[in-house]
Amino acid sequence: MKVYHVKPGVDYAYIRPPNSRYYNFLYKDFGSYFRTTFNRPNLPYIGAMVVGTGLLVYFDQDIIDGAQHIGDEVGLNHTSKQKPLTNWGVKVGGKTIGTPLNVPQDLETGMYFLGDGIVHSSIAVGFWGYGQLSGDKRALQTGTQCIEAIVATGTMIQILKHSFGRESPNARTVDGGKWRLFPNPSDYQNHVPNYDAMPSGHIATAMATVTVIADNYPDKKWIRPMGYSLMGILMYAMLNNGVHWASDYPLGISIGYTFAKICDGRARTILSGKGSEEVNGKVSKRDHISLLPYLGNNSMGLRLGYEF
Repeated sequence: MKVYHVKPGVDYAYIRPPNSRYYNFLYKDFGSYFRTTFNRPNLPYIGAMVVGTGLLVYFDQDIIDGAQHIGDEVGLNHTSKQKPLTNWGVKVGGKTIGTPLNVPQDLETGMYFLGDGIVHSSIAVGFWGYGQLSGDKRALQTGTQCIEAIVATGTMIQILKHSFGRESPNARTVDGGKWRLFPNPSDYQNHVPNYDAMPSGHIATAMATVTVIADNYPDKKWIRPMGYSLMGILMYAMLNNGVHWASDYPLGISIGYTFAKICDGRARTILSGKGSEEVNGKVSKRDHISLLPYLGNNSMGLRLGYEF
């Protein structure tokens, strides 16, 4: 069993295979989401997000205009330009049903592509594949958690998009975009940009991916700064090309972060101390308070732990 030394006094190991109950993870994640989000300790954060989103809604048009002005100054396009790299699909009745794999053609599209689902899915599959081939349980679990977080986040985002019905900047009929609550599903499907701005699915899945990876590799201090920097580039790109308003971001970030935290920690077990699992076999499982003996190089005592 490989033990990861995160920081003094905190070690963990992956000692169980990833959760194989793929058929029921989604409803469990949603149940955990509502329990985790809507409780008394989180009320100040919910209030701050609502107020912050409201302020951004008020200034949304000015923010978009400013972002696109900067794009003009540095020579960035305001539209996404992609070309198909290859096509895949299955033939049904003589017709091929599938979708092309596109790649960016310019800088603006490359910045926007940072939030594309194929990027996050490729990262997840990369971790999962490496874990399978090398026997690295941490990489394997990181991959499965990324996939789970992306699916759960995407599902919640789509529910909310179909509820808010907010116009995207590039399809706006009024400054700040019109809101059409609970639009007709057929209208939504036929005119997606007219209804799908709030919240941002790109930034939500990016946040979920960064959080899962950073939490599984806490010893790699560069992951969060690099991830958040790339997310900042993505947020600007979506303002510049008129896909999202700034106020679409806070809720998306919150959703991605929360689902990542819910998925995080499965098959990762906190140990009572360096090497302690080999001495007495005592392991503290997550989601509880533990009081365990501690023996260090020059000290001994008790360690109080609270896992959530």
